[in-house]
Parts: sequence; structure tokens; C-alpha cells
Amino acid sequence: MGFCPSFVFDIFVSKTVIEYLSSETGSLEGSAKKFSEGISAKYAEVDSNVIQETAEDIVRFLAEIEAGEDSVSLLIDFCRYRLYFIGHARERKLKPLFGDLLDPVKEAEIKLGETVKSFKAFVFSLRSNNEGHAPAGWLPETDENLAPFHDLFVKPVSVSDLF
Repeated sequence: MGFCPSFVFDIFVSKTVIEYLSSETGSLEGSAKKFSEGISAKYAEVDSNVIQETAEDIVRFLAEIEAGEDSVSLLIDFCRYRLYFIGHARERKLKPLFGDLLDPVKEAEIKLGETVKSFKAFVFSLRSNNEGHAPAGWLPETDENLAPFHDLFVKPVSVSDLF
């Protein structure tokens, strides 16, 4: 089984933080376990602790910059950016010549700290108007390019995910 592409991992981490910030009983641990299991269904396993620690670092950063109510919209913007762009002004090919956008990659791309570094760079770039916001109403759980993960995105965190 191949590895999870880094942009997919970044989207899962962002969704973990969004769930944590959006629910009254949000649990980074529960969401991280849910997404770890979701990754394992299609890709080589990613430890839920890696997702949780990365999500915690993003929450700390959001607190440092005092993002407040803008936190969720920043995360949604980042999800869209990672899905549609490889880098600044470099669009991702959504319909590759061979395979599928969400196909596993041959080598592990997930490196500790890279997601947080990418998120920080994106936020600073967004604030200086070098990157655009996601269109109004855009959500990862409704984007056709992420269709295989729609059920996972809307699945509630179960009690068993908390243990």
C-alpha cells in the first residue's frame, strides 16, 4: 500500500482542527483517530498522534496570531489551497495523465513540522494578499475532487475514538 500524499494529510489535519474548533465537545484526539483510520483505509497507516500533534501546533499558531473567529475560515482556505495548488501560483493538475489525484505516492511525503510550516506561510501570504480565499461556501466535504473522503469528513467522532 502506498503513502498518503502530503496535501491530503494537510487537509485531514486542517479538518481535525476545524472539528475541534467547531464543536462544543471537540476533541483533537478523537478527530485525529477518526482521520487516521480514514487514511489507513486508502493509504499506509499514519499514526493518530502525528495528526494530533500537528493539529495542536496549528491551534497554538492560531492562538499566537489571535485568529479568533477567522480560524475556521483560514483552515478552509488552506484546505482549498493545498488541494488546488502545489505552491504559490502553481496549480495542481487535478486530472493527471496517469492515475488519480488521490492515488497513493511511492515515498512517504509526510514530515513532522511541514504542515505547520506550510500553514504559517499560507496565512502570512494570505494576509499580504498574495493568496486568495476559498470561494464563499466552498468546503472540502463538498468538493468533487475529494469525493472518496466525503463520508469521512461528515462522520461524527464516535465515543470509541476518544479512547
